[in-house]
Amino acid sequence: MRDREGVPEAGDEEKMQEEDVKASATATAAAAMPPTSVMTRLILIMVWRKLIRNPNTYSSLIGLIWSLISCRYIAT
Repeated sequence: MRDREGVPEAGDEEKMQEEDVKASATATAAAAMPPTSVMTRLILIMVWRKLIRNPNTYSSLIGLIWSLISCRYIAT
């Protein structure tokens, strides 16, 4: 890349600039994405909010609880 005197050879500056651009693009992409645990937590929060808004969720939970209690006490 450089000759013995430390002076860049012809075309080396372009290569060095390209490498710098690639390295900065990689660093920017890595810095932009949060950790997996944070992404998972955000997804779960969004799913929970959607489920809470849906009245079918409540009726399904009530039905499930009812069936479990009914099965428990009728079987004995």
